[in-house]
Amino acid sequence: MASIFHLLAPDLSTGTARQLGQLVPAARSLGWNSTVCSLESTASGKSRLRHFVDVTKWCRQPMRLDPTFTIRLARMLRSCHPDLIHCWGQHRSFSIQLALRLSGCSRVLWSVRSEAEAKGLLASLPPRKSHTIVTNAAHLARRLSHHQSSNGRVTMIPNSVQPMPAPEVVTPLPTLLGVSRNSIFLVAMSHLRQSKRLRDVVWAFDLLRVIRPETQLIVIG
Repeated sequence: MASIFHLLAPDLSTGTARQLGQLVPAARSLGWNSTVCSLESTASGKSRLRHFVDVTKWCRQPMRLDPTFTIRLARMLRSCHPDLIHCWGQHRSFSIQLALRLSGCSRVLWSVRSEAEAKGLLASLPPRKSHTIVTNAAHLARRLSHHQSSNGRVTMIPNSVQPMPAPEVVTPLPTLLGVSRNSIFLVAMSHLRQSKRLRDVVWAFDLLRVIRPETQLIVIG
């Protein structure tokens, strides 16, 4: 059976962890055995990750440069000897690249799901060398393709959702929320992180209600 070594960066987002939790059993049904290794070091981060993914290995990555991390990771990769290494999240790519070189693993796939991950990856990958990258958005695919060599490969796999059966009876939203039928609804759907700037959305909404008091804001996250 072929094997994949999933390498998870610290502070992996909940959406990415949920996606990985669905990918691992699906890949197993297709004949791919998965080993999941996380570089997370905080207890809260580990607990959140375990909720979605069965992590079998941990390799703490210190904040400052530590040569033992590279050696420990390379040793772990040699012992697993995977057919493919799949890197998730925003890694310190220089340390990861060195560990990959020491382990002798050559088949590496990088997942990029945000502008921050794309910027970090492009800044740290070795120049004049092709890399295999998968992303979930067209604008990220265009940006990454522009920096790839002619032998590089960037593939976009769009996000998807599991279809849900429609309810037989749909309650009108104003009735469900107990507001006026003339209400105008604005919906902000995002991860509830400070970087998403939802406070600015609420601030702008307060200004909008001065001239359109019937406006209602719904935040989903």
